Amino acid sequence: MSIKDFFMKDYPSKRYFLISLALFMLIMALIAYFEGKLGFEYVFSLIAGYALIFFILKNTALPLFPPLTEKSSDANAMARTTIAIVYILAFITLTISYFL
Repeated sequence: MSIKDFFMKDYPSKRYFLISLALFMLIMALIAYFEGKLGFEYVFSLIAGYALIFFILKNTALPLFPPLTEKSSDANAMARTTIAIVYILAFITLTISYFL
């Protein structure tokens, strides 16, 4: 399985990752709600962060990166991978820093 195949095809691991990320976000939102810290900016960042990660992993067209096809170069696949990793790490960091 190459990086290009991972983005172009619908693998179960991708679905499980998106489901686990959504559950993580829901749990953190519930914790923030019960601590009284749930604000508009946190809810907006949850929705926007999940949407960006979802669109990257589902191989939809983004403003800077077209969807990957069989003829796409490996550089496009690695750029999409790098952006996905950066968004995921930034989202987790934002979530953790919100509770400190």
